[in-house]
Amino acid sequence: MDLQESVERMHSGKLYYADAPKLVAEQMVYLDKVFAYNQLPPSKQEEKQGLYNF
Repeated sequence: MDLQESVERMHSGKLYYADAPKLVAEQMVYLDKVFAYNQLPPSKQEEKQGLYNF
């Protein structure tokens, strides 16, 4: 399965292999952002809002 087919299957809700290096790299970017967001305390609402910009 090539990258394009994996992306199409992912966006259509079908099963796909997430082992393509580009997909893994993109996912790591988003996982890092989710991690950073979850580590902020509730008093840091402005910083949390800044992390919404993907």
